[in-house]
Amino acid sequence: ISQITYEPDGQVNGWNWGNNQQSERFHDLAGRPVIVSLGFDAQSQLPNSRTYGYDAAGRQTSAIDDIDPQLNQQHQYDQLDRLTSSQRGESAQSRTDYSYDLSGNRTEKITDSATLHSYSTDANSNRLQSQSGAQTVSYSYDPAGNLISDGTYSHSYNAAGRRIATTHTATGQTTQYGYDPLGQRISKTHLGNTSQYFYDEQGHLTGEYDATGQLVQEIIWLGDLPVAVLKPATPANPTATTDLYYIHADHLGTPRKITRPGDNRVVWIWESEAFGNSLPDQNPSGLGNFVFNLRFPGQYYDQEIGLFYNVFRDYDPQTGRYIESDPIGLAGGINTYIYVGGNPVNDIDPEGLISWQAIIELFFHSKDAGADSDITPLNCPEKYFHLNSNDAISNFGIYEIYINGKLYKIGKADLDRITQSSGLPTRLHQQVRELEKTYGKGNVPAQVVENLGEITTRAAKAAENARISDIFGQTGSIPLGNERSYKP
Repeated sequence: ISQITYEPDGQVNGWNWGNNQQSERFHDLAGRPVIVSLGFDAQSQLPNSRTYGYDAAGRQTSAIDDIDPQLNQQHQYDQLDRLTSSQRGESAQSRTDYSYDLSGNRTEKITDSATLHSYSTDANSNRLQSQSGAQTVSYSYDPAGNLISDGTYSHSYNAAGRRIATTHTATGQTTQYGYDPLGQRISKTHLGNTSQYFYDEQGHLTGEYDATGQLVQEIIWLGDLPVAVLKPATPANPTATTDLYYIHADHLGTPRKITRPGDNRVVWIWESEAFGNSLPDQNPSGLGNFVFNLRFPGQYYDQEIGLFYNVFRDYDPQTGRYIESDPIGLAGGINTYIYVGGNPVNDIDPEGLISWQAIIELFFHSKDAGADSDITPLNCPEKYFHLNSNDAISNFGIYEIYINGKLYKIGKADLDRITQSSGLPTRLHQQVRELEKTYGKGNVPAQVVENLGEITTRAAKAAENARISDIFGQTGSIPLGNERSYKP
């Protein structure tokens, strides 16, 4: 990839693929993703993107696919920010409702108003005891709170609480796992076949190889975003040439689509339900089976048992919770089993310890209380934390947007980050594109009216406010697009 651009707060804004296609990730003023490119549509072969909407609490309420309305999503939450409803499709093609107890344990899951799953948990430990629905499952644990049996699989752990073996109860087949001193899983042996795993300094999975060191796949990262995967062109001969494929990740950094650069054909799609309890389409274009096991950030799908390895724990997408108690105890939250507080649409837990949203809340709460906190945002993905954005220096300019000949908005933009298709600064291009959905393409003229030069974000904001003040002084009114952010 080339021509990588960034938002003033450091988030990746876009890049050009090696085949000269563009990938864009637009954010609103709060740093939330609002438009994300997802490669190409498998059927129409048209460029595909998804637009995200949020409520006043900052929770994602909608995801609109610009090609296939059956992939549109609508989400609802309770007052504790837990996902209570997730709907897919233009006319409620599929809807799942969730209920919780006061500790955040899921009590019910209802799919399409018909299929009911009920869950029973121990009120003293939050351990899942049983579930009923299509089948009844009972769970048992060791004294440390690690799941040891669900009737189908039995698990064993080492002294550090890491799952080292899983046995299928009916067949007796056992899968074994090995870890390095950092706690990262470096090997898996199933049916006599061993896979080896390698990571970069940030903990991203970069390589998967067989027992002899032959390539299975290598993953290329841009920050916390997986952007490409290399696979042997001939799996039977892994020493031969390799093929490169593009990974298209959603607003959280979860891979949703993989395409072939030469013709943009889609080779893999994962349009999962909210908690990840869906299998990917590994052959959407009839090009052959394409295996790719990354799931939510920090997770790797273990096909042999249906769990997602999540560094320090293992996540069960069917129940939406971990099978082990949190190694850091209550520091990760009042419930040591639930995943991201029941909010997988908005939050991630790359290490299986604590969600990034929980880190931010703990950090700010400790600072508000005047405490010296050991909690830092240094390893928190940029999409969640922008402490120094006001001091960032960029080549800023002031722009104006007009609708029906009337000034609609005044804003600032980084003039070094340009969207090639329009020639506009990317921040401005994003807003024009959104407004054109309402007012029609070509009916939202916009331009940069002042070059501020290399200044801080804080200074650019001051220049923006000064220009709005001038307009207010001349006309007695504020441009409609500035009414929420500017107060005279």
